[in-house]
Amino acid sequence: MRKTLATLAAVAGTFSAASAMAAGYPSKPVQVILPWPPLATSTDVIARKVIEGMEQELKGKFTIVNKPGGAGVIGTKELTDARPDGYTLGGLTIGPAVSQIAAGNTPYKIADLQPIGIFATLPFLILARKDAPFDDVASLAKHAKTAAKPIVLAHWGKATVPTLSTYRLAAGAGFTFNEVAYTKVDTSQLLNGDADLAIVPLTAALSSIKAGQTKAIVALTPSRMPALPDLKTVREQGFNFDVSIWTGLFAPKGTPADIVAKLTKALQAATKRPDVVKFVNESGAILYYADADATKAQMQSEYDAFRAELVRLKLAK
Repeated sequence: MRKTLATLAAVAGTFSAASAMAAGYPSKPVQVILPWPPLATSTDVIARKVIEGMEQELKGKFTIVNKPGGAGVIGTKELTDARPDGYTLGGLTIGPAVSQIAAGNTPYKIADLQPIGIFATLPFLILARKDAPFDDVASLAKHAKTAAKPIVLAHWGKATVPTLSTYRLAAGAGFTFNEVAYTKVDTSQLLNGDADLAIVPLTAALSSIKAGQTKAIVALTPSRMPALPDLKTVREQGFNFDVSIWTGLFAPKGTPADIVAKLTKALQAATKRPDVVKFVNESGAILYYADADATKAQMQSEYDAFRAELVRLKLAK
């Protein structure tokens, strides 16, 4: 009985200490690892702006540390190895946080990451020439099944998230394609006749769409793009999944739940701040908030789907 009471007292003390730590959090600067070069991508500048918003919400200091290399894996590994006390966080994309894990390219697992939440997604779409004999995924699938020669997709790399998502989409719609990887994909592959479809970011597609040279087939985003409000998403075109090239905030596994909850609340508030909303919208990205639990569930779903595609494409065992 004494042993039981002592154990209960110890547990109560632990919870009390954790709650006290969360109440005063942050009491010192919080380091945020960004696993890419400083200011080299829109992902970096958006993460910095969101972190700035969290500073305002928590009345604390956040220090950005860029740790590029290994397609984001090096910085993410440093995060997973950090002490789980809330004072080392990481702004990660879906690549090092999910698809690289699914491909077997990381020394860490999804379980080693504690989500704080997702805060933005980069808008990608599947683009075709204006004169293509299809306008959406359904008519694309119908055309691909009867075309005299296979359609050709220009993409960024077979194992990248947009390409894996396109393979998943094609499998669901029942059509196949030939593919060519490029270091940079834009409208030139379409307009030169080198490809019938191209996976491109919105920023690379918008001017050619407005000029009547190309047309968007499907939005690779979880919600419609404000710049192309009539373009339907993957789910809206009849598929039971969403596509998101997201960025989120993470902590190491074992970070106290009270601190995670406090960070999640601050992240959500930061995504609603007018200056953050204006900045992200002007950057071309889309604010896309998901809390810690929703992020964890989404990551597992994405991992399972990407893993299946990677094995099917013989890119993983």
